[in-house]
Amino acid sequence: MIQEYTIEDFRGIAQDVTENKLPPGYTADCANMDTENGDLMVGRGYVKHIETKVPGSGEIHRMYHWHTLNRNLFIVAAGDGIYAWDGEEWDLIYTYQNTITATKWDFVECRLGMDDYLLIANGQDQIVKWNGSGAAEAFGTGEFIYESTVDSVSYNATKAESATYAEASGEGTYTLTMPSG
Repeated sequence: MIQEYTIEDFRGIAQDVTENKLPPGYTADCANMDTENGDLMVGRGYVKHIETKVPGSGEIHRMYHWHTLNRNLFIVAAGDGIYAWDGEEWDLIYTYQNTITATKWDFVECRLGMDDYLLIANGQDQIVKWNGSGAAEAFGTGEFIYESTVDSVSYNATKAESATYAEASGEGTYTLTMPSG
């Protein structure tokens, strides 16, 4: 049997006060609520956005939604590979040479030159870069991270153990040491 509740004067969302100070008729968030046709109902739940399972073996490490001006791209790091959803199927865009044991993954959107890239790092292997089409590739040669002028560098100072800048022969070298784990 469905139990119905009535809110006589529902006014909407209010996030300017803590939940216990909300006036009657307000909610702190509208998660799991549907207001279609002016009715207030419990949301209908979730549906799968992509029915097709990620191929390959191994666990899914991380999924990332890369929203560009032209497309919405879904990228998944799973097993020893990186997969991208092309709208019809999962494409393997990169395969790691080593067995992945990393548990932390980062995806960063950036611009190199005039091109947009997604950088994928796991703290175990060389950073991977992908421009949204074709195969992804290792970022740099491994010996050099990026052979170009760096206009700015940012980092989370509260998490970094140390950050130094040394200038030699007119070229700057940045060293950022992050805690492991």
